[in-house]
Amino acid sequence: MEDVIDVYIRPYDPLHPVVCFDESSKQLVLETIEPVPMEPG
Repeated sequence: MEDVIDVYIRPYDPLHPVVCFDESSKQLVLETIEPVPMEPG
């Protein structure tokens, strides 16, 4: 855990960005916002 925290407190480096993600598995089963229908143009 300490190794992970060390990564989070590193100064920002645009050449080596930190990408975070949640390892828990979740499935989206329903839209939370009504989708906008597509239109030509």
